[in-house]
Amino acid sequence: MDTHSDQKLVQFNQIFDSFETQFHGQNAKLNESLELLLKLLNNIGQNPMDQKYRKIKSTNPTIKEKLFRLSKVGELLKLIGFVVKAENQDEFYVLEDQHLMEVLPYIQHLRNRIELYEAKQVSQQEYERVLTIQKNQQHLLKKHEDDMKKEEELKQQMHYDRQEYKTVEIKDSIAVNMQSVQQKRDQAPIQHISGDADFNTKVLSNGKPVLVDFYADWCPPCKQLGELIETELSNSKTLVVAKINCDDPNNAGIKQRHGVSGIPAVFFYHKGQQLSQYNFTGFNPNALQNAIQKANQLSK
Repeated sequence: MDTHSDQKLVQFNQIFDSFETQFHGQNAKLNESLELLLKLLNNIGQNPMDQKYRKIKSTNPTIKEKLFRLSKVGELLKLIGFVVKAENQDEFYVLEDQHLMEVLPYIQHLRNRIELYEAKQVSQQEYERVLTIQKNQQHLLKKHEDDMKKEEELKQQMHYDRQEYKTVEIKDSIAVNMQSVQQKRDQAPIQHISGDADFNTKVLSNGKPVLVDFYADWCPPCKQLGELIETELSNSKTLVVAKINCDDPNNAGIKQRHGVSGIPAVFFYHKGQQLSQYNFTGFNPNALQNAIQKANQLSK
């Protein structure tokens, strides 16, 4: 994140802290409000081009009672990109096109804070366990972003060298590197699903363990998980990954049957049966590693 984004995240966490203070000792009420807020933001994440999900009517009785009882929820919505508009004496919080990409990272931030809040209700030990997992995930994500940045800088430098020197040696080196990358991609056991017949053939009838990855091209965490999967599975002979684009109309029934409410969402299959203990949602490197280890055990 840049400095501006860091500052906004600090403000986001401060507002969430105010929710916990406001509803101290009223866990059920706060949980209800937070789940509604997450549902509204998830609707945007899953249907970013659908305008109806990008308007929150604050005067709606249910929204007013369950969401806007959080005293600073309006401030939080404006922080992540919403603007207030009036229509026919009703007030709406509206997410306009230029702010759409701003809100997506905060969906995961909200999930993390809700997860921590629920863990705190269990015990301090559970809270510290979940906090450690989240910090590890953030560290892995930061490392991945840094690696991607270095890779992009290297590509730019190589481009400059080609223009400056135009030597055969550099061209040959680039060709070798590109061939190596392409070979690794060709070896990666990643397949794309479109429709029920495709799902039955490539997932349910597959003799290998299969990770079914629900994603969308506009979803940043989906892209991050996809890149991590390619890295982890480039040399795998034991596991197949079935990619399911949630924006493909042919996949609507598959998505509905799996009850997908947030993406990325991953489901583990082996010989046509789902092993639900290895399913997970969001960018979760630890859960991915657990699934890969299970696949290796099943393939022995």
